[in-house]
Amino acid sequence: MPAFAGNSFEAVNGNVPFFTAQELQAAGDGDFAFCEFADPAAYKDKIEELIVYNWNRHYPADTKCTLELKEFRKVAERDFAGKSHEKVTELIYYRN
Repeated sequence: MPAFAGNSFEAVNGNVPFFTAQELQAAGDGDFAFCEFADPAAYKDKIEELIVYNWNRHYPADTKCTLELKEFRKVAERDFAGKSHEKVTELIYYRN
């Protein structure tokens, strides 16, 4: 787990999230993974649920998400105030 993320995450259903490409490759059914520096499209066949967070700003990025959402359906959307962003949008998708 990257040091900067350590304080941001707790165990989800008793599972600590995976962060590195090697961990993402090894993730199994029901595991939780955080993809900030890896394109989740590389793991699309493993994804059961997708939670996406959008901020109300544009940032430069080295990694782009190329995952096509046609295999997923949006089941929830909500806006909330974050610690450093006045508006954060959470989108939740389930595999079709």
